[in-house]
This record gives sequence, C-alpha cells and structure tokens, in this order.
Amino acid sequence: MVPRISPVIQIIPPVTQKTVAGGSSAGNERDFLVCSESTTANTTNQTSIELPYEYKAAAAIGRGITGQRSYPVSPETNPEYWNWNKKIFELAKKEGLDPYDVVYWVCKRDQLLQAAARGGFPVNVSHWRNGMEFYELHIGHEFNVSRIYEMIINNDPSHAYLLEGNALVDQKLVMSHCMGHSDFFKNNIHFRFTNRSMLNRIAEHASYQRNVMDSEGISFLEMEQFLEKAYSIDDLIDYSNLEPRQLKYELHQNRPIAKVPDDYGIIDASELPSHMQGRINNPERLREERDAEKERLDREAQKIPKYPDYDVMGFIIENSKVLKLWQRQVLMHAREQAYYLAPQGLTKIMNEGWAVYWHRRLMSHPEIVDLRDASAFADHNAGTLAMSGGRLNPYKVGYEIFMDIEERWNTGRHGRQWEEIEDERERRDYDDKSMKGFEQIFEVRKWEKDMTFIDKYLTPEVAKKLKLFTWEQEGENYILASREFEKVKAKFVEQLFMGTGIAVRDGNYDNKGELLLHHDFRFDLKQDYALATMKNLLSMWGNTIHLNTKLYWASDDENPTPVRIIAENITLADSGKAKAGIKITIRRALEEVNKETGLIDYTPTNVLYETMEEVKS
Repeated sequence: MVPRISPVIQIIPPVTQKTVAGGSSAGNERDFLVCSESTTANTTNQTSIELPYEYKAAAAIGRGITGQRSYPVSPETNPEYWNWNKKIFELAKKEGLDPYDVVYWVCKRDQLLQAAARGGFPVNVSHWRNGMEFYELHIGHEFNVSRIYEMIINNDPSHAYLLEGNALVDQKLVMSHCMGHSDFFKNNIHFRFTNRSMLNRIAEHASYQRNVMDSEGISFLEMEQFLEKAYSIDDLIDYSNLEPRQLKYELHQNRPIAKVPDDYGIIDASELPSHMQGRINNPERLREERDAEKERLDREAQKIPKYPDYDVMGFIIENSKVLKLWQRQVLMHAREQAYYLAPQGLTKIMNEGWAVYWHRRLMSHPEIVDLRDASAFADHNAGTLAMSGGRLNPYKVGYEIFMDIEERWNTGRHGRQWEEIEDERERRDYDDKSMKGFEQIFEVRKWEKDMTFIDKYLTPEVAKKLKLFTWEQEGENYILASREFEKVKAKFVEQLFMGTGIAVRDGNYDNKGELLLHHDFRFDLKQDYALATMKNLLSMWGNTIHLNTKLYWASDDENPTPVRIIAENITLADSGKAKAGIKITIRRALEEVNKETGLIDYTPTNVLYETMEEVKS
C-alpha cells in the first residue's frame, strides 16, 4: 500500500537529481503534497517510461540476474582506490565520524544496475520484479535520464559499489559520501535493532528459495505468485517498534486464563466502624464484580491478539492455518527484509542530508581536495542537490537543515532567549559565539528520524530557501494551495508517516476464525490497491477477512465514509460446474467507542458495493 524502500541509492541525472523523500530508487516515486518549486528548467515535461516487456520476458530477466562480475578494492586489485579509501576513512574518523569499515566493489554498469535491481545486494530472492527494475534502471542510464553514482548496504562491514570507468574525483566523492551513510547506519538510534549481517541473511533467503524449488518441486510460477502476495503486504509491519518479535508457529487460543485475585473488589475500610465495613464490602457486590471480571478475563484469554497488533505479517505467519511450510518461511524472509529496510525509510531525508554534508566537508579537506577536479566536483554536487520537476529532493532538504542547525547553534539563534527577541536588527546581528553547532548536528543524527527532524528543525527561512509549498487537486488540475510555513510543515510531517496504520483487532472474529483488521485513518487507502491486497490476505489466511476503514465513496463527499470491506471464499456455479471464487463486499459502517476497550468498533450495515470473481490458479 506504500512504495517499497530500497537501500540507499544515489541516482544523479545529467542535469537534475531524481529522488523522492521517504525512500526511493529510480522508478519508485512517491507523490508528496509538499513540493519545491523547480530550480532547473525543462524538467516537468519528462514522461514516464512505458515498459514494453510482458510478464514472462520480465520474469526471464529477473531470473537471469545472477552473480556479479566485479572485484573488491584491495591493495592487490586496485592500489590507488585502496589508498584513497584508507585516507578518506582515517580522515573521517579524525573529523568525528564513527563509520563501519566499508568494502568497495568495482563493477561495470550492468552489474551495478543488476545489484540495484536486487535491492542493492549481490544475491537476493529471485522474482520477475527484479527484471522490471533492472530494465527501467538500464533505460535511465542508456538515455542519460538518470545515473547511479553510489550505492551502499547497511551491514558490518558496509558494502558499497563503485562504477568502473568513473573519474577518480567521482570515486573519491562516492567514498566520502559513503562515510556519512555508514556513520549514520551505525549511530542513529532507529537502526539499533538492525541485523548487521543482512548481506549473509539475504543470501540465505535466496539459497532457501532455490533449495525449496529443487527439493519440493515448486515451480517458478508458483513461487513468484506467492512472492507477489508476500510483497503486497510487506508494509504491514509495526513501524513504531522496529525490534521484530520472535515468531512462534502456534495458536494462542489455549493461553491460560488469568485468575481473579482473592482481594478483587475489596475496599480497605479498616479504619471505619465494623457495621460500615460490612456495607462497603458487601458479599453480594463482591461476588457480582468477581463474576464479571472472571467473564472478562475468559473473553480476553480467547481473543487473539490481546491488543491491536500492527505487525500483520507476523500475525499471519504465526496464526495462519493454510500456509505451507515453505510459504511460511518465504513470508518470514519478506518480513525480515521489511524490518531491515524500515529504518532507512524512516530516516531517508536525514541519511541523505548527512551524507551530503560529509562528502562536501571531506572533499574540501586539504588532504583530499584536488583543485584540478573542482569543476567536476561542483557539477556533480550541484546535480545531487538540484530540485527538479516540483519534487522534493531528500539530499537537498536534509543538507540544508543540517547546515541551518549548525549555523544556529554556533550563533545561539535557538531556544527561548532567541525566540523572545523581537527587534529585527538585534535578531539579524545576534551571535553569542557559543559554537555548539557541530556538537548539535551529531546529537540530531543520533536521536531523530525524518518526522521529528522536520518538525523540530525546519525553519521558515529554510522552507523559503527550498521554495516549499503545498498543492491540491481540482478536477484534472493541480494547483498551489499554500506557502504558509506552518501549513507546509504540518503537511510535510504528516506525509513522512511510515506504515499503513492497519492492525489486527481479532484473529477469531465472531468465533469463526475470521480475521478482523482495523485501519487507523491517517490517510485514505487507494481502493483498488486495498481490494487487491485483501484478496492476497484471504489466500494467506484461508478464511474471511474484514477491514474497517474509510473511503471517499462519492465524488462529492467532503468527509470519508466509514466502511467494512469483507473478502470471503465462495463457490461459483458455472454451467453446472462448481468453481472456487472470491466475493468482495463493501458495507457502510457505524462507528462507536467500545466502553470496555476504549477502541473504535465498526458495525457494518447496508451494502455499497459487491463483486464476485473466479479464483485464478
């Protein structure tokens, strides 16, 4: 329901930087209602590339991406790159960074694109989507629409790619840029649960896929069809808790019922007269309250999950009765990769801004700088920071905010004392010489994510410099809605929210083993995506799926309509022959607060939409 997140990839078009805040690779863009006015010309007329390949052709490419004809940088393979790697790493440490060691791989263009198509990894689970992504990346390079200069994997040690044939200044820039990324991976709090051996784990995922197809006779088609279902729900994880729980393949209906304490309901009245104590702790009242509590605990023990569970993938893996062993394992692998990539999606703007800050700082250092390359460096850096096509460039946004933080904390232009200054001349000339900017940006790098980064540190001055504005749609036209700072920032922060807001409410709904999901309505779901995802969930759960959400049902609706979407298995009769089918129903719903749980319940009423279709094998 949201775009999948790729490892950190820097794609630099010849004139503009094609990037998207919130996680990106070429061809995987996310439209934001907060944009920046273009700082380059003739970029808004670029049309998206139509992919001419059919499914089978793309699948063949995806399966054919194997291995990397590349070599790691070492004193033996490339002494020049090795020496620069060592010098830049040592300099980064002296400047205050604390990165992992970085292993650089020099590869040809197609090998770099193949790795990017696999999410940045040398090997990964094989799927036809790899071919589609490779094709789009290849076209981007072929027609000089976009170009990958740098790609790094969050691992210990980190692994990064250098494009063979690039000028030395480009390779030095990439190495400097990677120092910022590696330091961010290692020290930002949101990466603390990341598996730092993910390079090996994903290789194990790929190996398992090959082995299970060989040993159990699973066809490519069956494997890829299930992977499509797995990838359609890989954003249904708990972004508020990036430490994924250990999964257990067991149902929880047999959990022991908690006992009612012996003193339940008793009020301490020891200081009151005896006749008052008897009235306050009336045996009849105590019995009624204990019976009610026992009934509540009994219901709670039968309910799965006990509390709303936003890790929908994990819940299905644990509790589905229809998943085969290999399907459960493949779904676990997809969930593991989703949790690995989640921190990168949460910190995309900060991560890229931090890397740009450091490649500029390191590349201007006397031990690194070569004035003969100044023009080439300035050109590539300008491409990295360019705003194009009315889109947000995370490199530019993150870099400008980090620079602003450093300047404001160096001069003391923050905090209550600064905010209380009203005289314009005094504000303009204010400088307390505190020089705490460098220390502050490291604190920000450690504790923040994009939402809090923008909320706390985006200033009206930076927003004006970035030419930020909000837009809205009127019919077929998109119009500028506002440049007001508070509105722009509020919308920006809102759209940096990661996740779907969908949680499992009940895994045994209506005592029929059905699955009830509830959507915390921050953003409306795309109806076609939601219905397709419901069908995939239905096949993985094996029983009826209910989803509470809201939809803009009529074109003139000002407010969304609460609805219950229901996907269920049915039997279709076609020419007297029974066939398996799926029925999708959308019912209007009434919202009410559950007094016992405090949660919002939906009561479905009249049918708004209904469709039935045959299940395609």
